[in-house]
Amino acid sequence: MTVASPTCLEHHVVSVARELFQKHWNGDSITHLAVDLSQLTDDSMYQLDLFEDTERNLRLA
Repeated sequence: MTVASPTCLEHHVVSVARELFQKHWNGDSITHLAVDLSQLTDDSMYQLDLFEDTERNLRLA
């Protein structure tokens, strides 16, 4: 799964991982769970979003 928009915020990544887990978990015991991230960059620049409070999100990160 690809995140809808670029992000440097951990809670966005966690939200997508949680969504994937809930979609695919069948109720059996879990012995191993992994999340793989790719195409990462540093957070010196970030994508502006007109519909989200980016400054607030960066303070929460």
